Amino acid sequence: MSTSSQVPVDQTGSQDAPGAASSRRGFMRTVGLGAAAVGAIAVTGAALTDVVGAATPDASISATDAELLTFLSSLEFAAEKSLYSAAEVAYLAAPTAQRLRQFARLHHDQAVALKAILAATAVVPINSTLQAQIDGNVAAAPNEAALLAVVQTLEENLSSTMLSALGQAQSWHVAEQIATVCPVNGQQAAAIGFDAGQPTSQWLPAFASTTGAFTQAAFPVR
Repeated sequence: MSTSSQVPVDQTGSQDAPGAASSRRGFMRTVGLGAAAVGAIAVTGAALTDVVGAATPDASISATDAELLTFLSSLEFAAEKSLYSAAEVAYLAAPTAQRLRQFARLHHDQAVALKAILAATAVVPINSTLQAQIDGNVAAAPNEAALLAVVQTLEENLSSTMLSALGQAQSWHVAEQIATVCPVNGQQAAAIGFDAGQPTSQWLPAFASTTGAFTQAAFPVR
């Protein structure tokens, strides 16, 4: 199935180009949350909403969908692990560390919800490639602002990955669960942008983007 006729995509940025991160902001409008809601969350300081829905094993999903869910879950588990580690960096202010722990908990919930569609015996490892990349970027960050930039890019890329996955899913059951994860990662990227004092145009876009999406070729599940 394809979302190309329904989801506006901004392809103007690239993962490696200067300023590319600013062209990749969450895509809440495309899955019903609405950009205005994200702005309200950031401006009011309200707690991020966990919109991950309940899921149960589905024996009817295809091998392709099972592979996709395993990949997405592995990324979310890696994000959880890396953000918990990042929250322990000595120079972080207490509120920032708490925010990262909150993000980590949501990534755990997202990973579990995506995995829940798989067979009960399915095992999803942490995506070691992504974890190593994020841990390395965190270790190289000299201050809080630089570390938040690492986290923001992670959340943006996860948002892009989930949007891309919506077009890859063969089952509506699988697509529905992926769609419940989409807004959460977008909210987290927006919240970081707001906290960092970025212009609203940077963290509150009009349209979605799949730029920067993680791929199974670059981030294999091992």
